[in-house]
Parts: sequence; structure tokens; C-alpha cells
Amino acid sequence: GYADRVTATLNQIDLNFVAKGKTVFAALNIFYMFTDLQLRWNPEDNDNTTNIIMQPTNYSIVNVIDRCYRTTSVVAATEDMRIWHTGGAMVTSWFNTMTDCPVD
Repeated sequence: GYADRVTATLNQIDLNFVAKGKTVFAALNIFYMFTDLQLRWNPEDNDNTTNIIMQPTNYSIVNVIDRCYRTTSVVAATEDMRIWHTGGAMVTSWFNTMTDCPVD
């Protein structure tokens, strides 16, 4: 992929509900930073702009690992996303997660 690496810090986890059949609902507050080489630009070509601030978008990720179905979706960002001319970006967001592992 284009992302060099992602560094994440789990600030808070709230266990909302555990249902029969091992379904877990939780909320996570995560600070994360990453570098994407496609986000780089030359400040001299752009009025010496070295960083920009953007509204983060909401999205969902669905994974299936060892028959466990996991959905992770961004609920809200607690701050705007900052992107630097070097391709570095950082943001803190709340995620809702649902993990469902069927029992045989």
C-alpha cells in the first residue's frame, strides 16, 4: 500500500454490551498518525503552505478473521485531521465496533 506506517494509541475503550453468542459491542477513542507518500507536496509551489486541516470522513471497515465478523465505523472525530506536506497525517476519532464470533 501507499501508507508507510500507522501509529495508534488507544485512549479509551467503553464496553457497551456483550450478547449471547459472544457478540461484543464497544466504543474506542483512538489517536492515530500515518504517512502516505501520495499526500506529499512542495510548499514552495503552494504559497509556502506546510500543512492543511481537513474534516475527517466517516467510514466503515468490515473484517472476517477466524470466522469472527467485525465491523468498525468512525462515529465522530474529536478534532480535525491535520496533514503535513511530508505526507504525515494525524487525528483522534471515536469508533464503534461490533464483533460477532459464532459458537459451534
